[in-house]
This record gives sequence, C-alpha cells and structure tokens, in this order.
Amino acid sequence: MIGVSFMIGRWRPRAIAGIVGVVCWVAPQAAPADGVPSAGFLAKHCVRCHAADEPGGGIRLDTLPASAALSTTAAERWQQVLNVLNSGEMPPDGEPQPLDAEKLAFLDWLSEEMVTARKKLADAGGRHVMRRLNRREYTATIRDLLGVEVDVESLPSDAGSGGFDTVGSSLYLSSDQIGRYLAIARQALRDATRIGERPEAKSQRIEPESREMNRWQHGASEAQKAHELAAAERYAAWKASPERSIKEFGFPHETEALFRVYCWQCAAPFSYYIEQPLSRSGAYLFNARHDRDEVAITIPDTAAPGRYMLRFRAGHVPGVPRDRQFVDILGGSKQRIGMRRIVTRRIAAEIDTAEIVELPITLDPESDHEFHVVESRNHRIENYPDFVLGEFLKPDLTPGDPRHATVSLWLDWIEWEGPLVPQWPPASYARVFPRGPDEPPTADYAREIIGSFVRRAFRGREPDPEFLDKIVKLQERHAAGKSFTDSIVESLAVVLASPSFLYLAEPLPAGMEPDRSSERQAKETAKRQLTDQEFAVRLSYFLWGSPPDDRLLARAASGDLRKPDVLAAEVNRLLDDPRSRGLVDGFVPQWLHLERLDFFQFDVGLHERFNEGVKASAREQILATVHWLLDENMPVRHLLDSREAVVDDRMAVYYGIPDDVLAAGSPCRDPEWRRVTLPEGSPRGGLLGTAGVLAMGSNGKRTSPVERGAFILRILLDEPPPPAPANVPMLSRLDGKPMSARERLTIHMDQAQCGYCHKKIDPPGFALEHFDAAGMWRDEELDTTGRKWSIDTAGALADGTAFADATELKHVLVARSGQFVRGLTEALLEYGMGRKVGFSDETTVAEIADQCRRDDDRLRTLIHAIVAHPVFGSK
Repeated sequence: MIGVSFMIGRWRPRAIAGIVGVVCWVAPQAAPADGVPSAGFLAKHCVRCHAADEPGGGIRLDTLPASAALSTTAAERWQQVLNVLNSGEMPPDGEPQPLDAEKLAFLDWLSEEMVTARKKLADAGGRHVMRRLNRREYTATIRDLLGVEVDVESLPSDAGSGGFDTVGSSLYLSSDQIGRYLAIARQALRDATRIGERPEAKSQRIEPESREMNRWQHGASEAQKAHELAAAERYAAWKASPERSIKEFGFPHETEALFRVYCWQCAAPFSYYIEQPLSRSGAYLFNARHDRDEVAITIPDTAAPGRYMLRFRAGHVPGVPRDRQFVDILGGSKQRIGMRRIVTRRIAAEIDTAEIVELPITLDPESDHEFHVVESRNHRIENYPDFVLGEFLKPDLTPGDPRHATVSLWLDWIEWEGPLVPQWPPASYARVFPRGPDEPPTADYAREIIGSFVRRAFRGREPDPEFLDKIVKLQERHAAGKSFTDSIVESLAVVLASPSFLYLAEPLPAGMEPDRSSERQAKETAKRQLTDQEFAVRLSYFLWGSPPDDRLLARAASGDLRKPDVLAAEVNRLLDDPRSRGLVDGFVPQWLHLERLDFFQFDVGLHERFNEGVKASAREQILATVHWLLDENMPVRHLLDSREAVVDDRMAVYYGIPDDVLAAGSPCRDPEWRRVTLPEGSPRGGLLGTAGVLAMGSNGKRTSPVERGAFILRILLDEPPPPAPANVPMLSRLDGKPMSARERLTIHMDQAQCGYCHKKIDPPGFALEHFDAAGMWRDEELDTTGRKWSIDTAGALADGTAFADATELKHVLVARSGQFVRGLTEALLEYGMGRKVGFSDETTVAEIADQCRRDDDRLRTLIHAIVAHPVFGSK
C-alpha cells in the first residue's frame, strides 16, 4: 500500500529535502480523522480488508493517522499503499473500484502531504555535522596551499542522499580512502617542490600549407578519381545489401560505411581545394573532417611540464555565415581515447585582416601534447571519438549543393611557445621552502617549514603541539634515509591526509563538552556561536569555495570581523575577488541541476547547430548571468524575466543577436561575455529564454513539457512537485503515433495516478513549446512520425492563474517573485552552512528574504543578509 519514496538526488530542502517520502506514524489507537481525503477513501476502498481481523497482507490501515509527517515507520506503510494504487493492483479485481475523480483527489491530497513530510523529516533542527572538503573544495584548497593542480577522480564521491555537495551528511569518508588522499598529497608536494635547472623556453611555428598541399596534390592523380569511384561503388553496395557488405567489406552499420567512404574520398575533391586563392599560403578548414580538414601541431614529449602559449593566425572566408566563424581547439589526454574540446573561439576577422588568437595551455605528465584546430560546426560520432561528422558525408550531394563541404576558415600559421616560467624557483617551491633551495637543511629549518605549513593547512587554526611534534619526528626519521626535500614531502603529505585538513571541523571549545547523560541538553549545548577563525573559514568556503586569505584571517584574529561595517566590507571584497567564481561555479550548477545538459546526446540530424561548443557556451551563459547579477547587485527577478541578456559571440550568433548589438553591450567581468539589451518582443530574457535551461527540458531529440514544467515549479515558483511514482506508464509507448506533445500528455493524464501531478506540471511546460529541444524558436512542432502540428502554449497554474504563452508566464513569475526569492534563500543558506534547511529554519529564511526584499531583491544584498544573520555564524 503507500510508502515512502526515497529519492537519491540533489533537491533543495523546501523542494525535496534528503529523505524523500511520505511520512506517517502507525499509532495503534489512532484512526484517520473524518473530513480529510484519506479517511473516506481508505474507509470505502481499503479498511474492509486491512483492519484488525486478519488484515490482508498483514497490513492494517484502520490505525493510520491523518498526518503524513510523524515518522518514517508509517511512511513506509503509506508508500506501499501508494505503489499498489499507482500500479492498479489495489483494489483487487472483483472489488469496487474508485472513480477516477475520487482516486485523483486522494492522490492529489497525498502528494501535498508528501512534500510537507519530506521537508519535516529532513529538518536538521539547526544542528551541523562535521563535514569533509568536497572534491571542488579539496582541489581549490590544494591549489591555494601549493599552487598546483591535482586529479581527484580517485577520491570518494560527493554524491549523497540529496542537497548540495557542501552538506556534511552526504560527505562520507572511509578509512581505506585515507590512502588515496595520502598518495595525491605526495604527488602534489612533489610537483610543487620539483626543481632543477630553469627550463629553457622554446617555440615552433608550422606553416600548414606545405603539408596540406602535399596531401591534396597526392590526390590529384588518376588514382584519386579511381579512389572516389571505388568509394561510391562500395557505399552503393552497402545500401543495396547490408548483409553482403558486412561480409565483403566489414561494414557493421551505416555509420561505419560512411566513415570508410569518407576516408576513401580523402575529404574533398582536390580541384575544389586547389582553386581557393590562399591554398598555397595557408590551410583552409571545412565543415567536415577526418584527419585532413584541420591544422594540428605537436609539442615534443620531451618538453618540460608547465604553462605554454598556443597561437595561430586565422580569418574567415568572406560571406561565410556567422555560425561557421568558430573554431574548436582540441586536445587529448593519455588517459582518454580521442580528442576533447579545450575551448571555442570565434574568428571574426576576414582573411585579409586575419587575427592572431592566443590560448594559454598547461602541460603535465598525463597530457597529450597534440593540439588540433577545426571548424566547430562539426559533430562527433559516438563510435569514433576522434572523428567528426559533417555535411560532406552525404554522398548524394554535389559540390554545388550548399550543404556540401565548403571552406569556411583559413589558418596562416600555428605555433607554440614555452614553458613560460615567470620566476625560478617557481612560486610553488617557495610555498613549501620559503628560504629557497640554497638554505642549509637543518633541523630548525625543518621545524619552521612544518610549523608554518601546518598552520596554513589548518586554515589559521593553531595545531595541537603534540600533533606538531609527531610530524617533526616523522620528518626526522625520513631524513635518515632520504633527501631533505623528500623527507619534508613525506611528512607534509601526512598533514594533508589528516582530519584537521580534510574536514571543516568546528569542535566544541574546551569547557563546553555536553553532558552526555541528557540527549536534549547535549543538543542544546552543541548549539554555539562559531569562533572568529571558524566564522572566517565558513565565510571563505561559502563565497570562494577555498580557504580564507591572510587578510580575512587577520580580521578574524583582531576580533572585529563580525562588526557590521567590517563584515560588509569583507563580504564585498571577497565577492569582488576573482575567487568568487567558486561560489557561482559551485552553487548554480547544483541549484539548477545543470548536469541534465550532459544526460543526453543531442541528435545532430534534428539539432545540427547545437554542437558541443554551443552546449558549453549555453551552460556558461547561465553562470555568467548570475555573475553579472552578483557583480552589479542586480535584482534576482532578472532570472525570471529581463530585457537584458548576457551572451558571448557563440550565444549571440545562436540567438540571432546582431554583431552591432553585441558590440554595444557592456563588458562583464569575463571579457568574453557582454550584457546586451534585447529587442522588444525577444523571447530570450530570463532563465526560460536560455538555450541551456530549455535544452535540459528535453531528451536530446524532442522537448519535454514535463521536465520544463517541473523546473518552473521546483526552482522558479518554489513549489516542488512530488517525485514520479513507480510503475508509471512510459510516454514512449505512444511513439510512432501521429500526435502533438500536448495530445500525448493529455492521454497520459487520463490515468489518475498520472493526472494528479501532470495537471500542475504540464501547463507551464507547454508555455515553452515554441522552443525546440535545443532552445531554438520554432513555429510548428514535428512529432515522432514527421507530421507538423500547430503549437498551443496557453495554460494555467494550479490556482487558476492563466497565461497565453511564455511571455505571459514570465509576467506571472515576476508577480510571484517572492516565492522565487524564498526558494533561492533556502538554497543559498543550505549551500553556505553545509546542512539541511528545514522547518526550524522557517523564521530565519523569512527574515533573510524580507531583508533582501527591502532592497529590491538584489542578489548581493541577499548574500550580505545571509552571512550577517546569527544562524550563519553558529552551529
């Protein structure tokens, strides 16, 4: 019968807070109260078989209380009921069945009870748990401490029972994982202290035309023509008889056949390439490639690790559309198959005024030293990660067809330079050995190094003298058989694997140990104000995702950090610092569940323009927008609707924003992004106008009004729907039938177990149907059979508030922006404090949200209100 659905996912506390389930208490003498939906429904359809005398399945329902928020024990019983009702198992055949309306009303009531119960059960009561550094924070902390990057793939996952990756209850650590931290620490320390002769900077420039011309000239013979003819014949053979072709040519499927044909054709007819005006002084890029239509450069494997500069001079062919003026710079890793996109750059200059593009890169022992420049309109084939599928793979097209392979960009030269060493010994060496490599390795110097390092590693907290002595003795033992540097590395690695480093510990000060004889008194005693040093650490990890700097620790040591004017100044300083990117990059993707962008591989046949470069920019656009609001303290309602948008070249082209509008925009903190004023009637304002959010509401092929509607309820209205019940019929069962998305979901809603949620979720999702799965505007919908349908965007929220389209829906959301601010406040509070926010925090959330509202709901004001509230400074 109905129980608790335990959902593992990142849900905010107000939405679905950790324990996701209906909760009731099975009290032997408590019966459902009359007048609530559960009483009449259970009495009519369930209690006759599930009462005191031999209850069916051993389950009694006559003793369930009306409230669904008392204990997890009863919640499990309610979940059993929910499961069998959703699956249609109960009431059993032969028994009176509830009317659809009756069942719908009961399930609707129960879903609301579930949301309330989840939040109540997840309430931490304002108490904190000690938590370890998550992967992001660990990486940033090592970078801050040593100045080197580390690979955290082997570390324990940050995924837990829900919420953010800062919530302590989700950050587990087993004893066997300490060895992984120790190994990573050793490697990081070795990288930081590696020293020898200063590496000499070198450079190499490649003029690609000589190599490319040799390739094309090689294909200019009669053999080239025979090659192309053979390719066409083999492809025709595959089309005529795939089975025969598998035996004769080894083609398992069409992608393989196209791949082989493409290789045989040598990418494009020689004559087309050789006729290009600058084919003898540079290399052209096509919109399709294998290993030909690119420019590649390799840094020798003997090159020293470090920072390098990659440069190339390029221009686009006159008249080429804006969406073909972008290049991807690809690189590889020795641990991964194929190439990965490092960055996308627009080549805005034409060939006669070609521009120089510079890209800083980092080489480490695991890096592949080969880099490629390709037109970024290309798409990857899943089975061939180093192969890009373009228009030329359509063998039925002729060179005159606009979809055929054509040149788009021209590269004059490409070069690398490095390693670029600004100082020697490197700064990372000085962070461990402050006196330099010439200082004699004495015991006193070793103790000085260890003492200074431990204080920095423990984020300003004075280490226990006994711990310090143990590390010094460890170094002395290692020094007997190792070099001074190695003995220091081995001893400091232990520091970086210790709980005081790995955990953001906030222990009770001496004299405040709780009386364990009284659980209640222990809990009350454990609630205390943070010390100034602890407060500085919490503040820094909230706003930077990394340790406090010396200035913040000095403010904490002086005792005046919590003075309102001092705290306000320090918060502004931290937010103005480039490290505040840690707040945006850490919080926003989890708050908005941006991982959904990577759930699906987008169908390049349906959404050709939504390639990997666009997807990356679409994700980054959301982060850049929040950074703009934070930098300029703008009202958060800009995330609901706005006449302004933050775009880079890539998204401006994708949205059809003219270059003159882009040029007139205001530069953001990152110069690649600009704030532009949208023309009247543009659909791009707010989160619901971004390709990133819209693409998350799809399956990579077609839109999902359900996912989009759930996003609006969960994030923008702070009214999270319950999780989908088990045994729900899949929408895919309707694939292949000519019908619009609205008709498919209408059929879905006819079933009571689906309708009680979908009647709330679907209408706001339908309002966005003029945007396709990749966030592009469309006037008609294409169903799974290829039939076109007109789009109906009208709908209403659960309370009856109507809207005609996405524009009116945004107006409704702005009118209810208080709900959005409240939800955002809860999310930021949970993220910053590292614990669940529950019922006991209702007053705190209301006070912070009200303070923000008095300043027009500005984002930086919200941050100030959170850190200044007494709850943030206590545990």
